[in-house]
Amino acid sequence: MHITDLEVGSSIRDNMMLMSLEAITNRALPILEDGLKPSQRKVLYTMKTMGLFNKLAKSANVEGQTMKIHAHSGCLTGDTKMFLLDGTFKQLDELTETNESHWVISVNDDGKIVPALARDFRKTKNTACLYEITLSNGHVIKATGNHQFRLINGEWLAADSIKAGCILDYAMLNNESGYNTIYGNKTHKTELHRLVDLYNHDNNALPKGYNVHHVDENTTNNTPINLKRLTVAEHREAHKMSQRGGIAASKVLFNGGKYAERIKEKNSFIMKQVNSQSHFIKSFHIISELIKNDIDVTELEYEKYRKCYRINSPKIENMIKRQQIESFEDLLDKYNNHKSFINYPDELKVVKKTVINKNLGRGYSFSNKSDEHKEKCKDALRKINVISTFKRAAIRHSFNHEYLSRLKSYSEASKSLPYVIKVEKKNLKKEVPVYDFTVDSCANAFISASEDDNLLVCAHNSYSTAVNMTREKESLLTPFIFGKGSFGKVYSSAMDAAAPRYSELSLAPICHEMMDKLYMHPENMVDNYDGTLKEPVLLSMPFPNILANPQSGIGIGFACDFPSFNLAELCDACIAVLNGNRNIREIMPVPDFSTGAYVLYKDEDVADIFENGSGKVTLRAKLSIDKDNNVINVDEIPYNTTAESIIDSIQKCYDKGQFPEILDVKDEIGIDGFRVSIEHKRSADVKALINKLYLLTPLQSTFSCNMTLVYNNRPAKMGVYEIIDKWIEHRKAWVQDEINFEIAEKEDKLHLLKGLAQILLNIDKAVEIVKGSKSDDEVISGLMNEFSIDDIQAEYVANIKLRNFNEEYVLNRTKEITELEKAIKKLKKTKPIDVMIDDLNRVRDTYGIPRKTEILTEWEEVKPLAKEKKEVKIDGTSTLFIGKDIRRVNGESRAKTPEHYEKLVVDNRDSILLFTNKGRCFKIFVHKIKPNIAHEFEGGLVKFKELEMGEQIIAKIPLTKETKSKTLFIVYDKKVARIPLDGFDNSRRLMSKGIRPDAVDVRLVDDDEIFEVNGQKFNTSQYSITKNRLAQGVNIRKFVSE
Repeated sequence: MHITDLEVGSSIRDNMMLMSLEAITNRALPILEDGLKPSQRKVLYTMKTMGLFNKLAKSANVEGQTMKIHAHSGCLTGDTKMFLLDGTFKQLDELTETNESHWVISVNDDGKIVPALARDFRKTKNTACLYEITLSNGHVIKATGNHQFRLINGEWLAADSIKAGCILDYAMLNNESGYNTIYGNKTHKTELHRLVDLYNHDNNALPKGYNVHHVDENTTNNTPINLKRLTVAEHREAHKMSQRGGIAASKVLFNGGKYAERIKEKNSFIMKQVNSQSHFIKSFHIISELIKNDIDVTELEYEKYRKCYRINSPKIENMIKRQQIESFEDLLDKYNNHKSFINYPDELKVVKKTVINKNLGRGYSFSNKSDEHKEKCKDALRKINVISTFKRAAIRHSFNHEYLSRLKSYSEASKSLPYVIKVEKKNLKKEVPVYDFTVDSCANAFISASEDDNLLVCAHNSYSTAVNMTREKESLLTPFIFGKGSFGKVYSSAMDAAAPRYSELSLAPICHEMMDKLYMHPENMVDNYDGTLKEPVLLSMPFPNILANPQSGIGIGFACDFPSFNLAELCDACIAVLNGNRNIREIMPVPDFSTGAYVLYKDEDVADIFENGSGKVTLRAKLSIDKDNNVINVDEIPYNTTAESIIDSIQKCYDKGQFPEILDVKDEIGIDGFRVSIEHKRSADVKALINKLYLLTPLQSTFSCNMTLVYNNRPAKMGVYEIIDKWIEHRKAWVQDEINFEIAEKEDKLHLLKGLAQILLNIDKAVEIVKGSKSDDEVISGLMNEFSIDDIQAEYVANIKLRNFNEEYVLNRTKEITELEKAIKKLKKTKPIDVMIDDLNRVRDTYGIPRKTEILTEWEEVKPLAKEKKEVKIDGTSTLFIGKDIRRVNGESRAKTPEHYEKLVVDNRDSILLFTNKGRCFKIFVHKIKPNIAHEFEGGLVKFKELEMGEQIIAKIPLTKETKSKTLFIVYDKKVARIPLDGFDNSRRLMSKGIRPDAVDVRLVDDDEIFEVNGQKFNTSQYSITKNRLAQGVNIRKFVSE
C-alpha cells in the first residue's frame, strides 16, 4: 500500500480554527439574540411548521421532521456496517428493513466507551453527492457532506471538512480469548461484557467472588439483558448444567443426527471424543460444520485442533458456511492468522502481549535473553513506539510528515491507526439511498467500514433537546413545549423520559411571541443543510431569553452555565433600562430557578454575575419539620442537584458515622411533586441535624455562573448588564425591520387600491377594455393608457373577477384607502422602543409567574462540625454479652444474660478474637467496642467493613488473662486440632492465616472438657496440643467419656 507524504501539521492548523469555531457557535453555546442553541431552535421551528399550537403530535414524528433541517447528523450509505452488542455486524440497510432497536457501543462525554440503544433506523433520502473517506488501512466510508466524525482529540468534523492527515477516533475489537475485547482512545483494553455489566449496575464494580454470566452461553452476545452477575459457585453450576445439555445435544448430533452415518464412516474416533472430552464441546460444533461441508477430518488433524481450541468459534463457523475454508489444515492456518496481532517471528512472541496491551514494553525485562533475541524484541517495541508517539502527537496537533514517513517502514503495524489518506467528493450518475439512526442517551455510535475496526460517527438525537424544553421536565423556568406522557424530572436522575413513540408534544402559547412574525424577516430565513427547505437563523424573542432560562454547554475550550431569572422581573428590568434606569438589581436582584428552594443573597457574588458574567449563587433546600412523626421533609432542592444525589450523600455520611441520629431516608417523589423525607431519632437535636445536612450534603450547594455565549458569530463572556444592552440593540433593529416591513406591505396595498379607485371613473370602459383585448399584454397596456395607472396597478385590476367589476365592489375596496393612509402615518411615527415596551408588558402580564426561589437576605450560617476529642478510659472492667453479636456494658452488669449468649466480665485492656469461615482472625480491643450498642457482624447489617463477600464470623473468643491458658479446639471435616490460645496474643490486628479455612467449629476449651458438635461428641483430653495454627490436625477419635 502506497502512503503519500503529507504536511499534517500545517493541514491541521489550517482547518482547526474553522472547525473549532463551527463546533462552538453551532452546537455548544447559545446565541445572545434569541438565547437558543441551534438544536433547540430547529426543534421549535419544526413544531411550528407542523402546526403544533393547541395540537399534539407524537414525539417520534417531531424528531423525524426535525431531521429535515438538522445538519448535525448527516447520512451514511446502506452498506455501512455497524457493530451490535450481540456480537454481529449488520449493514444500515438491513437494520432499516427490520426497524428494531439494537444495543451498540458509543462514547460518553468523557470519551469512554459505553453501551447505548440505537433505534429508528431509517432511509432519509436519495442523493447523488457523496464523500468517500479513504483510511490508512484501505477501508472506505461513504457519507453525505454534513455527516460528523469524531477526531482522536474529541472534536467533531463534517465529512466535507475532513482533510488528509486527520486521525479519527476509534475502537478496536478483538476476540482471541473467546470474549469480545474492546479498547479505544480513552478506554483501556477491556472485555466488553465487563463494560456492559458496569452499565447494568450503575458503574458499581463487580464484587469480589462474582462472575459475569452470559445467559445464552454465547460469549459474544453482550447485550445488557444477556448478562447476569453470579457468584463463582453459581456460575460454575450454571456452566455445568449447560455443558451437560451440550453433551447430550452432541450425542444426538453424532449418533442419530442427519450426518451420523457420514461421521461414523469417516471419523469413528470422534465418537469416543464425544463421550470422554466433554470440555471440548465447542470443537464438536466446528467438526460437525466441517463434515457437513464434506471436509474430511482425520484423528491427527483433530488432535491438532484440540491444541488450539481457544478459537473464535462463531467466526470460524461462519467462514466454513461461506466455504472460505477448504480443508482442516486451512482451518488451522486461519486460526494461526487469527491469533497474531502483527506478523512477528516466533522469537518475538514474548512481547506479543505487550503489543496487544499497548504498554510500549514497560515492565518487560530483557535480562537472561540472548543478544539476538533482545535486539529483535527491541525492534518490535520500537515499531509500537512509533504508533504510540504518533497518537500522542496527534492529540497535541504538533506532529508533521516525519511521523508518517517513519510509518512507511511499518505499514503492517500502522494498519491499526485509522487516519485519513484522502477525501473525495463523488457526483454519482444515479442517486443512491442514504440512512440514519438515533441513539438514546448519547448522540453517537460506532460504525465500521469493515469488520476489522470501528470509527465513531455522530447519530442525531433531537428528542432529548425537546424533552428538556417541556413543562413536564421542569428544567426551564419558562418552558416552550407542553408534553403528554412521561418526560422525567430535572430533580431526579432516576426518572427517564419515555421513548418518543409513547409521548406527545405541542408548542406552548408563548411560542406565538417567538414565531408569528418570522415572515417579516425574509433575510433571516436560510437554506437547510441540503437546500430543500428554509429555516430561521434566529427566532423573534420579545424578551432576553438568554437570561430567562438556564443553559449549559461545553465546546472546544469554551463552556457555559447560565442561571435563569424570573420572567416578570426580567421584563420589568428591560423596561427600566429602556426608560433610562440602570439600577435593575432592585427589580431583578438574583436568579430564580424552576426547582424553587432558597437563594442566599450575597451582594459581592451577585455583583460579579451582573458585571462580569461569572460569580456564584448559594442555594439552600426548603425543609419542613414534622415533629409528631420525627421527620424532616425536603420540599424543594437546589437546581443543580437531584433527589438521588441527596439520598446517596446522606447514606455515605451515615456509613461514616456522621448521621447516627438518622433512622431512614425515603424518596417520596410522586404525582404530587417533589419530596424526600428524613426520619430521625426522637432524641435527636433537629437544629443541629439540619445544620449537618446543609454542611455535608447537596441540600446546600453553589451554582457557579459562566455566562459565555455567541455574539456576532464569536464566543464572548458577558454580565447581565451587557447582555441586556446587546439584546436591546439587536431588538431595536429587529423591531425596526418589522415596522418597515409592515409599512411596505401597507404601502403596496395602498398603491393597488389607488389604482382600483381610478376605475371608478369609468367602470364600463374598464370592462370594455378587458373584453375587447386579444391578449393579456393588450389588457394591461389598455388599462394603463386609459386610467393613467402603472403596470402593477393594471395587473391587479386585470386579475379581478369579471363579476366583481361593479361599482359596489370597487367602492367597498377603496374605503380601505383612508384607513391604510392613517395606519402608515402612525407606523412611520412609531418608535421601536415603544413597541419593545409594549411587547415586554404583554409578555410579563400573560406569561409571568411569581418567583419560585425565595430570597434570603438574613440566614443562619452553617456551622462547621466541632472536632470532639473523647478521652478513652482504658482502665476498669466491662461486661460482654457474646452471641450472634457483641454487646458491651461498662463495669460489672447485673443484667440477665439473654438466651444463647455468654456473659463475661473482662478487663478493658483485653481483646476479642473473631474467626471467619475463610480462616482469618481479627482482633478487637474491648475498650474500642462502643458500650450499649449491639455490634452485629453477620447477615445484612455487616458493620465490620474488613469482611469480604461471603465471609462470615464463625467464632468469637475472648483473649484475657484467664483464657490465655486455655486452648482452641477446632473441628474440621474429618479432623480436629488443639491450639494454645496464647499463640494469638500478638500486636497484629488481622491474621490472614489464623487457622485453616475449612473449619466447621471453633471454641475455647479446658483440658478435660466434653462437648458435642453436629451430633459428634468430643473429649478434649483425647487430643494432644499442637502449636502450629495451620496444622492438618488428627483424625477424629472414638469418643471416650473418661
